[in-house]
Amino acid sequence: MAWPVSARWDAHRRAGGRITVRADVWHEGTFTGRSLSVVGGSIRVSESSQVRRAGTVVCSDADLMPTDAAGVLSPTQADLHVWVGHTYLQGDTEAVPVGVLRVEKPRRASLFGPLELEVHDYAGVLSQSRFPAPWVVAAGVPVRDEIARIVQSVLPWVEVIDLIGSPLTTGADVRDGVVWDTVWDLATAMGGEAVFDPSGRLLLRPVPDGSSASVWTCDTDTPTANVLDAGVALDLRGVYNAVRVRCSDPTYAGLGVAVYQSEGPLRWRPGFHRLRGFASPILRTLDALTAAGRTVLARSQAYAVEVSPTTLPDPRLDAGDTVTLAIRGVPTGPRILAGFEVPLDPNSQRMPVTLRSPLSGVAVSTDLQEE
Repeated sequence: MAWPVSARWDAHRRAGGRITVRADVWHEGTFTGRSLSVVGGSIRVSESSQVRRAGTVVCSDADLMPTDAAGVLSPTQADLHVWVGHTYLQGDTEAVPVGVLRVEKPRRASLFGPLELEVHDYAGVLSQSRFPAPWVVAAGVPVRDEIARIVQSVLPWVEVIDLIGSPLTTGADVRDGVVWDTVWDLATAMGGEAVFDPSGRLLLRPVPDGSSASVWTCDTDTPTANVLDAGVALDLRGVYNAVRVRCSDPTYAGLGVAVYQSEGPLRWRPGFHRLRGFASPILRTLDALTAAGRTVLARSQAYAVEVSPTTLPDPRLDAGDTVTLAIRGVPTGPRILAGFEVPLDPNSQRMPVTLRSPLSGVAVSTDLQEE
């Protein structure tokens, strides 16, 4: 969801004002008192990646050397709270969070050069974490509570917010392996996704489908247009148009549904079958199976037309936001913000953006047949 800002924000941005960047260093949920002098880099935000935010932060702090595994920038504990915004003519600053990012690799290519920090959000931390012992899941626990228990076993200070509202409960189970894989599977079973937002909270939310109100206009031919350039392509890589979902609990053997696109050029039809599968032991009703199938199908990179504009930077946006497209020569209408790159160079005036089209009609069947 786009971060709320004042009425001055957009006018200053469109006038080409310099951006302001702040990066505070935190350890285990506590501010260390150290802020970095950011001079460059960028944060990539991608809807198609489970690690939603990653990038590089370039700093001019000459006193910091990445040689101490227990130091202020130690990859075992250092998180950057990064804010980007504007300093107005009146002297005050307005900024929005663009990520709580774990330092993955601090480096100096030269003793006389800048400090470069490779960073990613907490999904990257959980992707590198494994259960130290078999994780026992009790039956009858709300899935949202189980997700919170798993996440906070690794990152105790992280807040988990449920925006799905699913009544789904767990079955007795034992989990092992990668922590994030379990979190992602449980969120999918709830009928949504697990995403770390710009302020570091884990949101359990429905997969964006373009039905929410537009928060931004991507245009070329108005007095306040903000598109500098745009590329257009047809792209079917990563596209699938059907999902077969089943319950993997042997007690419910044979319980399953197929969710598929029934309308539009990417519909399920002879000659164009692209099928995905998903299974979970907690999908014990047709409603739960259908919700999970819709969630997986919505993740398909179903680009009827892929549009990649370059715009003036607007760091308040988030992947999944609904935006309005009004670019000459391209079909107009709502699009979903699939990805963008927030510049951290104070002088940058360019932000690459990728938009995707919402899925068209969706149908459910217990026996997927030719259309």
